[in-house]
Amino acid sequence: MPYNVGMNSNTIGVYAIRHRASGKVYVGSSTNVRARLNQHRHHLRHGTHLNARLQAAWAADGEQAFEFTVLESTDTSADLLALEQKWLDQLQAADPEHGYNIDPHAGDPLGRRMTPEQRQQMAERSQGNRYGVGHHYRGRLTEADIPHIFTRMAAGVPLRDVAAEFHISTKNTISVVRRETWWQVDIPADVVNRAQANIPSRVKLTADQVREIRQRLAAGETQAALCAVYGVSKGTMSMISTGAIWRDALP
Repeated sequence: MPYNVGMNSNTIGVYAIRHRASGKVYVGSSTNVRARLNQHRHHLRHGTHLNARLQAAWAADGEQAFEFTVLESTDTSADLLALEQKWLDQLQAADPEHGYNIDPHAGDPLGRRMTPEQRQQMAERSQGNRYGVGHHYRGRLTEADIPHIFTRMAAGVPLRDVAAEFHISTKNTISVVRRETWWQVDIPADVVNRAQANIPSRVKLTADQVREIRQRLAAGETQAALCAVYGVSKGTMSMISTGAIWRDALP
């Protein structure tokens, strides 16, 4: 997916990820367009992009089927939302016949808080997991899963058990409970507080888990993948692999 000619690292503006053959587009905006492209490309290449429509098209046709274009640049971030909305409407990017956007309303690239009404609208428009509610394909959550995660954590169910139940890593579970992801899903404040209070200050492994890690490493799984599963750092995983720590926990 090539960069648009003339784009530099300081470009502020509205961009499109365009499917060459069909002309369908995904429209977004950023105060650093090149960096935003890199984020999109990373998630699309790894199959982790939150936009199911765009991810499906990418998986079907490949990276070379797409191009990245700056639709309009600006000198100030104050104009971004209005410009993005203009291009969303003009290109009909939220219409499945013409584009990949899920929400027809411009998002906020500066991270400003949305109103409760805007959050509800986003939640109602969200497609969630394209593989169906309750189907945890490769650890992808649905909107319906989020209240259950909070309920389980608030009830004192151990973090690792909650993560295993929903087939996601402990790191992703913590991100949900800390409201770093899926923040648009309404959860009662008291439930959020109790759930967050039950996040362990430090993820600790047991001897059995270390044995399991070493068995999985021996079977060919990568250290990076297991870091995500067990919620530990790359350094810890490396030391487990080399035997620098947990020497008594052999497979």
